[in-house]
Formats: sequence, structure tokens, C-alpha cells
Amino acid sequence: MAVVAFLEKYEVIISLVSGLVLAVTGYLFGKWDTQKKSRLELGDRDYKKSAETHDRNVQSAREYVDSLREILYVMGNLVTYFLHTPIKTIKKGRKIKEFETQLIELLSRAVKQGLSIENLDDSLVLTLCHEFKDEIYPEIDYLTDTGEDIIHGKQVEIDTKRLDESHNKYNRGEEIITEIIARLDALAQKATKK
Repeated sequence: MAVVAFLEKYEVIISLVSGLVLAVTGYLFGKWDTQKKSRLELGDRDYKKSAETHDRNVQSAREYVDSLREILYVMGNLVTYFLHTPIKTIKKGRKIKEFETQLIELLSRAVKQGLSIENLDDSLVLTLCHEFKDEIYPEIDYLTDTGEDIIHGKQVEIDTKRLDESHNKYNRGEEIITEIIARLDALAQKATKK
């Protein structure tokens, strides 16, 4: 009976305390829920920003690889030109100058775009790009130097064995480009799966 008497006597106070406990509990739960939602939204925003940055880096890397492919294409045309063009025609130099101008423009563009590979931060792509440069750039130097030597009369015939080596390097360059593109495709897919 003492409990019933106590409840009747302090009914208003018990109601107030119960209401206060419910209000405090509701406030704390609401605050916790809001913080949790904020953290999730912030995480989503960070992920979207990170994914967009990754996509931009992959796209920039693709543009760089396109430049490398164009360099390789001009190099292949230069090898073919030397193999199938008479020395007298080569000595005129017009076509050699066109090739050199194209290569200078492409190499300049590739240098500007080269940072995109660093930004991508993928060791395989970076290694393949370095391998491409190590294989192809010396061949470009050889071919352009040969053209200049023929134009200036320092060289009167073409070393076809050396051009065959340049052609083999060209083929390896194509393989490297294919490997880089495959890796970039995998990186692009990896970003969309997350």
C-alpha cells in the first residue's frame, strides 16, 4: 500500500521525471542519429570526390598514352619511309623535316602530360611507361639523326639491319601500349566497382 500511496502523492512529479527522461533520451538518440547520418554523408561526398579524381587521373593517363601511340605511329612511318624510299628522295629532306616536326610536337605534348602517370600512382603503369621511353626514344633519336645525316651527305646508304631493329622496337612499343591500356581499363573498372 505504501507504493500506491507514494504514486498517488507524487503522480505529477513521476510524470515530469518520466517525460524528462524520455525527452533527454530522445534528444540524445536524435543527436547520435544526426551525427551518424552526417558521417555517412561526408563519407559519401569524400568517396565521390575521390572517385571523380581517380576517373580524371585515368582519363589524363589515357590521353598521355594516346600521345605515346601517336609518337609510335610517326616512328613506324619513319622506319617505313627509310625502308621504301630511294636515298635521292630522302636527301631532299622535306619528308624528314615533316616527321621531325611531328615528333617534336608529340614529344612536347607527352612531356606535358607525363605528370598524369605520376598522379595515377600505379606502379605497373609507371613501369610500362618508363619501358616505352627506354625502348622507343633512343630509336627516335637514331632515326632522326640518320635522316639528318643523309640530308647533309654524311651518310649515303641506310643500314637495313639497324632499321629492322627499330621495327622490332616499334613492335615492342605496340605491346607496351596495349599492356598500359589494359591496365588503365582495369583501374577504371576498379573505381566503378567500389
